[in-house]
Amino acid sequence: METEHLSQAFPLHQNMRLSKLHLWLKPYMLFISSFYRRIEFMSVDYDIAKVLARYVRAADRRDGTAMAELFLTEGKVTMFYNDGGTPQPLGELVGREAIANAVTKMMKPHPPRGWSHHTTHDAIINVEGDTATLDAQFIVYNVVGDLKPEGGWPVGASGAQGTVKPIESGYYRPTLKQVDGRWMIETLQIILDLPVAF
Repeated sequence: METEHLSQAFPLHQNMRLSKLHLWLKPYMLFISSFYRRIEFMSVDYDIAKVLARYVRAADRRDGTAMAELFLTEGKVTMFYNDGGTPQPLGELVGREAIANAVTKMMKPHPPRGWSHHTTHDAIINVEGDTATLDAQFIVYNVVGDLKPEGGWPVGASGAQGTVKPIESGYYRPTLKQVDGRWMIETLQIILDLPVAF
């Protein structure tokens, strides 16, 4: 029907011009369509990456409630030591309540003037419909500020006073499901580079 309307509205030579214009514009329209698809994929990747960003911040705060909310009700965490490339199981948590309790009660509390930073790097994200996988390296830093002397900082002291030390590294490998438009962790593998003493 649109072609009939065009033929009635424009003489033949104008229709030919429109056809040439369409051919000229087609590559640009394909580019724009591809560009918006890339933006859509980037948006999905960003939403997934934010889940891990919230995870590490909940770990830093020792906030079990915030951590548990990132998981499905039946979510599972499995921890391994990467013994020369051979994963050795260290433990498993199943369900939001167990995950929350582990963060709140089992993680070592911060010392006075202390904090931790679970940093993540080089995330690889794959999405298949409503399922996604993420593989990210991590390093945990222990931060402890120096106690300011009663008489003030010594002469010549400047900048940050204290220590920032890496204490742990490895990989986070979660599988996520999209539920009602929200990405949530179904399973999480934590692969540690160093052995752990219990």
